[in-house]
Amino acid sequence: MFNRLGLIVLLFAATTTATATHGTNLIQNGMNGWRSDHGTWMNAGEAVAAPDGTKRIDTKPGTGILVNGPDGNAVNLFSSAWHGDVEAHIEFMVPPGSNSGIYFQGRYEIQILDSWGVEKPEHSDCGGIYQRWKDEKGFEGHPPRENASRKPGEWQSFDVIFHAPRFDAAGKKIKNAVFVKVVHNGKVIHENVEVTGPTRAAGFEDEQPLGPLMIQGDHGPVALRKVEVRNLQSEDWIPLFNGRDLDNWSPKIKGYELGDNFGNTFRVEEGILKVLYDAYDAFDSRFGHLFYKGEFSNYILRIEYRFVGEQVKDGPGWAFRNSGIMLHGQTAESLTRDQDFPVSIEVQILGGRGEGNGQRTTANLCTPGTHVVMDGKLITAHCTDSKSKTYHGDQWVTLEIEVHGNEVIRHIIDGEVVLEYQKPQLDPGDPDAQKLIHDGNLMLSSGTISLQSESHPVEFRKVEIKLLEE
Repeated sequence: MFNRLGLIVLLFAATTTATATHGTNLIQNGMNGWRSDHGTWMNAGEAVAAPDGTKRIDTKPGTGILVNGPDGNAVNLFSSAWHGDVEAHIEFMVPPGSNSGIYFQGRYEIQILDSWGVEKPEHSDCGGIYQRWKDEKGFEGHPPRENASRKPGEWQSFDVIFHAPRFDAAGKKIKNAVFVKVVHNGKVIHENVEVTGPTRAAGFEDEQPLGPLMIQGDHGPVALRKVEVRNLQSEDWIPLFNGRDLDNWSPKIKGYELGDNFGNTFRVEEGILKVLYDAYDAFDSRFGHLFYKGEFSNYILRIEYRFVGEQVKDGPGWAFRNSGIMLHGQTAESLTRDQDFPVSIEVQILGGRGEGNGQRTTANLCTPGTHVVMDGKLITAHCTDSKSKTYHGDQWVTLEIEVHGNEVIRHIIDGEVVLEYQKPQLDPGDPDAQKLIHDGNLMLSSGTISLQSESHPVEFRKVEIKLLEE
């Protein structure tokens, strides 16, 4: 039998044990790669351990380095992007006696600590896989094979290959998370170490197939100058909708605060995610979006959907059997209370008006606050039709969307590419998009995924993702 995991380990071992990753550097754009609730974390152009040997980091203004505030006591920092199987390269520095950690999926920690000179390192030393904690007792925990730590104040590195836990269709875990390989300052310190659950002080108590990177911010001063992550190819489809509830999804409906699911618009019944309007007297332009909590860049998204029932009173004529999947979107937190649609790339899904009532393609493109390029030309029209056939009635339709960052996006129905375009980007003339432009960069390489409510009932029985190698 072909051993894929063994091949990955051998390939990694054959490469340099220093910087093995050339993925997205979450620090290159300051705080933009991190969730907005970052507290006192700050950008710096230079960071050095205090010359008097105290537990302090001195900084100079600029960018390129993240530091957890002036006193080393900040909130935990979560990446906007979520990952499954991943390769990461992290460069960090701590002053004497300081402590931090990198939590993969926000759950499984590789310890950062001033462990210079420790002869017999434990799980709590630098590079250790920290212990788990239950009933006021620690258990498991994996010390590094050797202490590869440098002196406090010197820059150090981790290179990590991490495999996320696996789950069956019912959501039961069938395989533990694994640190396939951890390299500290060029020395291998862990290989194929399973972690049976979240380690102590994790950001989440449960286990999931996807999650954000977390940097511990409240245990002492730490500086980071590289946090490079590269998703590894996923062989499995990972459900974003679990068939049971709206875990990891947040509704945002126009006129209401984030999290207010007015009228129970988005609900799960009999294993199906339904968008319904039975509590609405009239639609009243209350456009809604159900946001998945993570952000993604390179992936295939597979959706199974159908339109049912009648459009709610006062719904726009164009919204008859109309909904959408929003990609590369702004965060739910950044929408204004009365904003109609997130700035995003919309894969518009449409149902037919009935046999004999003309053609109506699906998997079209709409661009709220955005533009794309087709055939080398910038497309500024709001909507572009695909070449799909028309789907009448309440039949289930399978849609796949292949997304390659800022390079190319393909809409696929029944295995056929029905629309393709390149270079998704912000529209500099759109007021909502203007708020998202940083340093003149218009290009969109990643963002949120959300499902739309536009006044006609729609059902989703599958929403799943396959992460692509970057």
